[in-house]
Amino acid sequence: MEAIRTEKTNKNLTHESCIDLPAEFDGNHLIMCWELTDDEVAEIIKTRKIYHAIWTDKPCMQPVWLGTSEPVFDTEDPSTIN
Repeated sequence: MEAIRTEKTNKNLTHESCIDLPAEFDGNHLIMCWELTDDEVAEIIKTRKIYHAIWTDKPCMQPVWLGTSEPVFDTEDPSTIN
């Protein structure tokens, strides 16, 4: 799986111990697009599962959305995805 640039990419998140992550930031949302390999697609078809992990020392996290299409956010309520 690889983070890829899209036509809306306007940020490049960097850290010395990590790979660069292209992202779109619209002031309320940080959006990244990931491209899967053929083997990963086959594994998802087989298991119907995707795992999400975040490195943290706190037992809480920000809201996360995973999807197969580009998210469309409600302009009146940025916490709502249409």
